[in-house]
Amino acid sequence: MTRRLLLIDTETTGLDSSRHEVWEIAVAERHGPEHLWRIEPDLTLAEPKALEVGRFYERTANTTRHSDPGLVCDVAGYRGADAYWSAPRKLAPILARLLDGATIVAANPTFDAGFLTALLRKHGQAATWHYRLRDIGSMAYGYLSACLALGVEGRDAALGVPSIDASTDDFAKALGVDPDQFERHSALGDCRLLAAMLDVIEGRKS
Repeated sequence: MTRRLLLIDTETTGLDSSRHEVWEIAVAERHGPEHLWRIEPDLTLAEPKALEVGRFYERTANTTRHSDPGLVCDVAGYRGADAYWSAPRKLAPILARLLDGATIVAANPTFDAGFLTALLRKHGQAATWHYRLRDIGSMAYGYLSACLALGVEGRDAALGVPSIDASTDDFAKALGVDPDQFERHSALGDCRLLAAMLDVIEGRKS
């Protein structure tokens, strides 16, 4: 059985899914559409560093409340003058159906899945994606280690094989992907970086 492969990334107001909230969610269907939603968070318990890393105020300056608070705005395909916040109670069932049964690939899948699960549960939905989450770092480590062992040309460059707990940027560089070409710490930008890394791992790009 071949499952749908979805690349995901989130931006949040902190690291604890029991106290903090997800405010940006990107889902990129492998070789398919990209989706991006923003949910207006309660910043009372927000960690300032988390907002700084995600450039919350800068990147949401043109994200507004719609006159109809019950709508959902897929920012990835939105052509309006200003994007608007999505209503979480309306977005939750859309997300639940999109993620249902899919294999999730992320830079930090446990983190992202935890925040998405909290969002879905809060609004009466369940997390029914495949239980085996895929970590892009682990995938890259295995690929690079195999290439090195087999003597695959170009994959044992100066950087060598990063340690298994290296950063996503380190793995991207070792794969020949420049992370600076993507809008880092934005949910959709990080999903696009994952896609570029998968292209190398799957042999779609040398």
